[in-house]
Amino acid sequence: ACFWIDAINSDKYTLAVLITFSNCKFESQKQLADFLFKTFGIMVGAGDETGLGGPNCEFLQTKYPERFIPVNFASKKNELGNMLIEVFEQGGQEIPKDPPEIGADLAGIRKDTTIAGRLCFSERSNPFNPLSHCDMAWSAALAKFANEYLEVAMPCAMESAGSGSDTDG
Repeated sequence: ACFWIDAINSDKYTLAVLITFSNCKFESQKQLADFLFKTFGIMVGAGDETGLGGPNCEFLQTKYPERFIPVNFASKKNELGNMLIEVFEQGGQEIPKDPPEIGADLAGIRKDTTIAGRLCFSERSNPFNPLSHCDMAWSAALAKFANEYLEVAMPCAMESAGSGSDTDG
């Protein structure tokens, strides 16, 4: 799982904070997200409510209804993928060169088509982080989504790895 927090200056996103989790209980993720929302009153966020992320997204949306939006990946993944591609094509996101797994994670998102010819997005492996499912990249997309739909500075996002274990996320 991952929290991606952007700072916004002159319509340009700059990665300000990146928190990644491995073998972390969902309750701990929820507590950290709650702390961030309490501490940074202008922060908005979005999270993957599909599957394992549902309870944490429900908690955050109930507690911060003006500042958090749950996103169903089954219906919004293409929109998120297109939003992510667009921000990078327009030079609207700055990321650090180090650590290299950030860039590799972003590069792992691919635009594909289904057998029926429909657009879809898929994830490739990250050579620097074999446990990644492009969580950093999808969190970056969720941060853009939150900023667009909630229109407040400093978007934050969280993405569940979705392994099915209570200790993963």
